[in-house]
Amino acid sequence: MTEARRVAHWRELALHSAGRSLIEASAGTGKTWTIAVLYLRLLLEGETPRGPREIVVSTFTEAAAQELRERVRARLAWAQQVAEAYLQNPLVELAADAADDLAWLRQRWPGTVQARADLLRLRLAQAELDLAPIGTLHSLCRRILADFPVESGSAFAAGEVIAEGPVLELLVDDLWRELMQGSEPLAEGDALWAAGTRDALRDALRSVLAPGVGVRTVTPAQPLSAQEWQQLYVLAQQLVAEPGLFRLSNSKLLTALGRFVAACEAGQQHAFDADSIGMHALALDSQLKAKHPGREQAVQQLQQLFEALQRRDSRGAASKAAALERYRERLLQRRRERLLAQARLTFNMLIEGAAAALRDAESNLARRLAQQWPVALVDEFQDTDAQQYGILDAIYRQGDGSPRGRLVMIGDPKQAIYRFRGGDIHTYLQAAATAQETLRLDTNRRSSQAYVAAMNAWYAAAGPALSVDEAHPIAYVPVKAAGRDATPYRRADGEIEQAALAFHYCSDAPLKADARRARALDACAAQIAGLLQSGRRIGERLLQPGDIAVLLPKNSQVEQLRQLLRAHGVPCVGAGKRSVFQGELARELQIVLYAVDRYQDDGAVLAALATRFGAQDFQQLRALHNDAEAWQRERLRFETLRREWQRHGVLAVVLALADALVARLPQTDQRERALTDLRHLGELLQQQADQLAGSEQLLAWLHAQRESPDQGEAADEQQLRLESDAQRVRLLTLHASKGLEFPLVFLPLMWDHGGREPDLPLVFDPSSGRRLAELLREGREHALREVRAEDQEERFRVLYVALTRAEHACHVYLLPPDRPRDGRSGAAPLADPDRSALDATVARLQQHGGPPQLAQLGWLDDDWNFAPAHYAAALLGPATLSARREPPKPLFEHTYSFTSLVAARREDQEAAAADDEGPLLEQNVEISDVDSAAEQPADARILALAALRGPQFGNAVHMLFEQRHADEPLAAQAALIERSLREYAVRHEAMPAPVVVAELAELVQRTLDTPILPGLRLGALPARRQRAEMGFQFSLDGVSLRRLREACTRLGAAELLPPQLPATVVSGLMSGKIDLIVEHDQRFHVLDYKTNYLGDRIADYAPAALQAAMHEHHYPFQALLYTVALERYLRQRLPHYRREQHLGESIYLFVRAVGLGPQAGIWRHRFAPALLDAVDAVFADRDVSA
Repeated sequence: MTEARRVAHWRELALHSAGRSLIEASAGTGKTWTIAVLYLRLLLEGETPRGPREIVVSTFTEAAAQELRERVRARLAWAQQVAEAYLQNPLVELAADAADDLAWLRQRWPGTVQARADLLRLRLAQAELDLAPIGTLHSLCRRILADFPVESGSAFAAGEVIAEGPVLELLVDDLWRELMQGSEPLAEGDALWAAGTRDALRDALRSVLAPGVGVRTVTPAQPLSAQEWQQLYVLAQQLVAEPGLFRLSNSKLLTALGRFVAACEAGQQHAFDADSIGMHALALDSQLKAKHPGREQAVQQLQQLFEALQRRDSRGAASKAAALERYRERLLQRRRERLLAQARLTFNMLIEGAAAALRDAESNLARRLAQQWPVALVDEFQDTDAQQYGILDAIYRQGDGSPRGRLVMIGDPKQAIYRFRGGDIHTYLQAAATAQETLRLDTNRRSSQAYVAAMNAWYAAAGPALSVDEAHPIAYVPVKAAGRDATPYRRADGEIEQAALAFHYCSDAPLKADARRARALDACAAQIAGLLQSGRRIGERLLQPGDIAVLLPKNSQVEQLRQLLRAHGVPCVGAGKRSVFQGELARELQIVLYAVDRYQDDGAVLAALATRFGAQDFQQLRALHNDAEAWQRERLRFETLRREWQRHGVLAVVLALADALVARLPQTDQRERALTDLRHLGELLQQQADQLAGSEQLLAWLHAQRESPDQGEAADEQQLRLESDAQRVRLLTLHASKGLEFPLVFLPLMWDHGGREPDLPLVFDPSSGRRLAELLREGREHALREVRAEDQEERFRVLYVALTRAEHACHVYLLPPDRPRDGRSGAAPLADPDRSALDATVARLQQHGGPPQLAQLGWLDDDWNFAPAHYAAALLGPATLSARREPPKPLFEHTYSFTSLVAARREDQEAAAADDEGPLLEQNVEISDVDSAAEQPADARILALAALRGPQFGNAVHMLFEQRHADEPLAAQAALIERSLREYAVRHEAMPAPVVVAELAELVQRTLDTPILPGLRLGALPARRQRAEMGFQFSLDGVSLRRLREACTRLGAAELLPPQLPATVVSGLMSGKIDLIVEHDQRFHVLDYKTNYLGDRIADYAPAALQAAMHEHHYPFQALLYTVALERYLRQRLPHYRREQHLGESIYLFVRAVGLGPQAGIWRHRFAPALLDAVDAVFADRDVSA
């Protein structure tokens, strides 16, 4: 390929012919200014100047795109003013030192004719600038899909763009459910994923579902046969039994062989950890005795075992990789189908859709886009991935490889630091090689002359390569300084500070890494406080906290330094790309909102009171538990918040909680931070609540955001908002600082910016241009080496970014690069590629003879010892604040349940499973028609658990039915029973725990073993024929409860409805959860467990007694609601649904007596078809007679 032409000036770029231009802009060299002036050239130059609609300007984030649009707008307005001034007085001569852009404009105008033509073009361009394609690459892809639906195969209506994270969670849930509940035996790869955790599968899928990522797969080797396993078992037995073979009786290899023998005997050899044996393959001398007569044979046997287990693992890894690739393809297809059906897209789908449509550079779509957008200026090109570049390459390249249109790539490979978001430096280097011309911006306009000189000297001494490979193509390039010397950085004596880049070296650092970090952060806080008190100035004004920024590797370190700076009296503000959901306040808010939603759950309320919102310590909570009146007041407070949520939305609750919390906080930036975060969280929750069906889904969404916050563009609105940062030290993460600049920068922990081994390495594949996930055993070690090396190279680039944020000075903390790694004296130091880029650079500097002796470089052996200081200046002057007017509180439709209707109130969802079994309902029912009741003695089996009553006990029993292991008797599941009692705080002081566990196990087992229908025992029912906790919701659109009562009365079922049911019209949702749906003989039955205590005798649970108890608690009404919901579900899911064939009975099991006598504790009922039709018609607001 022909070497690219070097261009010395932006005027020399060939913008009006087909081809590609590369602009490499080092930090601070005016990249955005250059883009704006090139835009101006495109509008004015050439035989056919371009219009704004023909020029694509693309960048990485929405914020950067908005800034670019405004900079272009300002540049056009400036050019218009220059043209107007020239036309008013064309004879004014241009100054000799005029700026480049002004000189270029004036050279265009030999007379007024050209100036008038340019002025007209500038006015027209400003008029249509809002229609110009200036935005992110995602917005460009969205425009492609929306404007060309036929060619791109996309929907005609552009869908809503949503975050990737929640969609992934739903897809993973579906996949995990299939793996866990499938009726067919799992294939080997599926079984290996199922043997892990859902989170591990989710993390792997998040990696491989990113654009431009795949999975490396190979055909799995043949599995070990049963005969081979038997041979290995015998071989291992022989090795274990051989006397005196191993050096030590507790040899690790001998122990591992013993475990292997045990695994084979238990039939678990397929799950055995082969590495526990294989790790000794190269160290047999340390395990076996040298002079043992059987050593040679043992080595051969061990080698055979090593190879066999490696073959097993290699096959397993290959099967697992094939399964992951299959999941990737399946989930991509499911995501597309589901979201397109909902008229929605994710950001990744925008890229994938455009890339698929432009796979062929000779396609009609590619040609049409090149005609529509003949020029593209792509900023931050170093952050593109292979798919994004593929889109641009297809538009601006002919099928034969020749250029089509003009593609201008603007970026800086030294600032490629977003690999975790998909940025691919390989793609940048590949794209850069296609450029016909290159312009390098080489004048730093950000930093002072002293600082630019210091940076040039530092990299000249340490080596320019941003890698341990000194021949690496990405290297520091010396730059010139435009200078910020009109306002120099001065010491207290008025002299200009020459040591612009100061390195603080600590030779006696603590051995432990945590202690090193703590010492560095302590020193940093003290040094900043001392500098602020020292009388230093920038220009003529004193150094202020707002002039300083501290850049740190991790968000947790931001918070640590923030506390230290507060202790020194230094005002500071935390900032970064951290999600607001990642804070401790979000975790506590989740706990409190859960308690508000479940205010009847004592455990939830107690947990909420233990947060900062409740502000109660252990002793207060303990006292509250023993004070019934105070406890009821607390529950009433949560119930009041629940009603506020129903009436005015979750934002109203969050704001009320925020008001109460900040009133208890001191008047510091801590209060401002808390109020900022809570308002932000409330707004995000309210926005999501408008799209979800009820509080349960909203709380699940909040949990998902906390567990796995979005990382893509959709996460921008979730990033922490800054408190007022006037005159505060700014604390940022390294990645968050990119694109920003600060007068003084501190880097106290760059020595700690080391690498970590990824769970799933992604390796660039040159043949496909994609990154491939490497699970295969044979390639994983090489992949890990490659990924670790790439990770260190990116850390070199992060160091460069951090150093180039400073305008006047930067303070960098150093440690000896050969320090022990793990806190033990004499331990080996970290080596490349795992150590930090700063350590590697310092080591290279020491090899080259040490730091250069320059005034601009300060090398201070101060051991991080700075005099204690306290910043005493006024933090903030008085300010006039005006409260933002809150929007009117919205009114919401309500959600109803059986429990709320019976209680004549509204809820957002049904209460916990056993909340309808509370003490108010647990009254002994007098049964007059049971002849033998008076004579029948109390049953000891019922009496055994008679003391345990109420919703807590009921919920614990429900948990046992739902979470039991179907293949084990309940007597063997004592841990589950103990956990259920503990989770629901069931008090049983009068009974020893083992007795309670045994009695509960017998009760549940008896229920499972008792026939509840002919041929149906729950304990023998396959998992595929039952579904626990089936939630349902259906809409209530102006449903009249009076009509419901009239319909039931007309059909002879008036007793089903509670007398207190109001004769009102309700709107919203009917919601509930059915304990169990069972399928038996092709019929689907509603089943509900009840733990109500009806008496001590079996007769108290006989059919006649149960009938009275059911009506006492209005359970038949509950059963009717559940049956209607089940039938609606069956009509949707069964293609040929017939009620008489598929709909079964409603079965209520009063489990205290089930199995103690014929039909004891079992209530069954089949509702009349006419009644079901009438009730369904009322709920659907149809004519009952229809």
